[in-house]
Amino acid sequence: MTSEFHEAQCYSEAGTNVSYAPPVEFGHRQTPGRYVHAIRRRLKAARVAAKPFLTPAYKRYESVYYRALMMLLKKAFPRG
Repeated sequence: MTSEFHEAQCYSEAGTNVSYAPPVEFGHRQTPGRYVHAIRRRLKAARVAAKPFLTPAYKRYESVYYRALMMLLKKAFPRG
């Protein structure tokens, strides 16, 4: 997982930089019987269940992101 916070531009990003993350996060289909050399096995199931990791991490730190954003907005747009 990667994250960036850009104070000057007033936004935050959280995401992943690996191509296999979306299929792991949301699940995916596959062809049963197809041989996969990397694991040296034939695939058995037609569907692989989701194993979310990014969504739970975001939800866990959502309040932290919100507080940081509010602090930045107050700093950028002071009242008065």
